[in-house]
Amino acid sequence: MEACVAGCEGPVDCVDPTLIDPNFGCYDLWDPVCGCDGVTYSNECYATNFGGVTSWTPGACIDISGGCTYMQALNYSPDAILDDGSCLFPPCINTCSGDVDGDSSVSVSDILLLLSNFGAICQ
Repeated sequence: MEACVAGCEGPVDCVDPTLIDPNFGCYDLWDPVCGCDGVTYSNECYATNFGGVTSWTPGACIDISGGCTYMQALNYSPDAILDDGSCLFPPCINTCSGDVDGDSSVSVSDILLLLSNFGAICQ
């Protein structure tokens, strides 16, 4: 078992209920902070005395919303910042496996397109 430094009381939680004092007078000043609990408070005073948070960063919290970020997908979400793998795509229209150029027939132009990429190094 590890020895504890004098006065050590274990890890500090993000929210400490003993800090909450709804009677404390905070200024109604908009200087937002993002509490360690992910909540935006109007200023440090409100974060501590009304939220009980033990740490914060300057500025409002950023909401990183997930969703489909591919514009070609059926369920594209323009508000999504992070792609969450939920994209749904329409089925492929080209059902002819040799039709490389998508003109609904397999011809010399398909072979030329295929050969023009022969030997290419793909990354």
